[in-house]
Parts: sequence; C-alpha cells; structure tokens
Amino acid sequence: MMVFLLGLAEWEGQSLHRKLCTGVFPSSSLVRGSLRKSFAVNAYENIIRTKPQFLFCFRYYLVIISYVFAVAVYTNSYNFEYVGVVMGGHTVGSWLCICAPHVAVALGLFESFHQFFVAVITFVAYFFMLMVGALIREQLVCIYRGQTQYEKKKGVTKYNQGWRKNLRELLGDRWVLVFFWPWTKSAPGSGIEHVKVE
Repeated sequence: MMVFLLGLAEWEGQSLHRKLCTGVFPSSSLVRGSLRKSFAVNAYENIIRTKPQFLFCFRYYLVIISYVFAVAVYTNSYNFEYVGVVMGGHTVGSWLCICAPHVAVALGLFESFHQFFVAVITFVAYFFMLMVGALIREQLVCIYRGQTQYEKKKGVTKYNQGWRKNLRELLGDRWVLVFFWPWTKSAPGSGIEHVKVE
C-alpha cells in the first residue's frame, strides 16, 4: 500500500499531502492492472533515485534508545537508596512488594499509601529499564550479525562483514562519535548496495 501511495505522490506532479487533503485520487476502478503497476514502478524508481533516509533514521534511533537506557540506569540507581528507606530496608519482602504490588495490596503488606505508590513507581521504572535494555540488545545483535529483524528470523547471514564493518555501514566511519554527538558528519553506506559474504 505504501509503494502505491508513493507512486500516487508523483501523479501529475502534485504532492501527496495535497492529494490527501483534497481527496484527488483516481477511483479504485481506474487503478487496476497496468495503471497500478505503473504507479508501483514509478514509486520504486523514485526510491532508488533518492538517498535512502532510513539509515540516517536508524542512527538517531540507536542513539536515542542508548540515551534512554543510560538515563533509566542512572535514575534507578539514584532512587535505590530512597526505596530502601521507604520500604523498610532492602529485604526479600520489600522487593516482593515492589515486584508484585497488586498482590502486596491484597495481602495487606503495605503500611501506607506512600509505600504502595513508591513500590508501583519503582516497579514501572525497573520494568522500563529492562525493556529498553532488551530493545538495545536486539538491535546490537542484529548489527553484530549484519542482519535485519526479518533476516534474523529467516536465518539469512550473507551480509555479515564483521561487527566493525557492519557498524561502519550503518553509522559511517566515525561511528564512535555518533554516540556522543548524533549530528556528526559520518556518511553511512548507501543502504541499497550491500557486500555479500559467501
């Protein structure tokens, strides 16, 4: 569907935004057979002619989830002592109350609403940190293996050039600086032509 809409964007030189706002699209009875194919072919040619932007988007995506994980680790470590004070120490019981606050409420293990509130917020914060960590792990495994998520599921490994070359293809030659300043001029690969490893 997206390729079809990209083909429509070039229809008579009008922008996709204008077509969406005015509702000027060919009717579904006209968009059949060769007309549909010509829209798809035009869209494919437009994608090939333009510079692929998804590689640059992936750079910012990887950097932002890294920053979010770093902030989550910092805030949870900073909050650790406060949670111990409010919950009455770092005991097995207090951590069970944090991991399952709904069960602790049902069993009457909280002394005040403040303890319940701190337990819920701490649970959400630790859960968020673990989920962002799992997301980063998945992305780094794919980068390490030179795969996309689809290729990982299908077992395709023909584009793996080693983790350093894979990183350079995604983030450019100065890939280390990208994590400190994402706007660093570091041109990645084309995104269309990839080296196959036999």
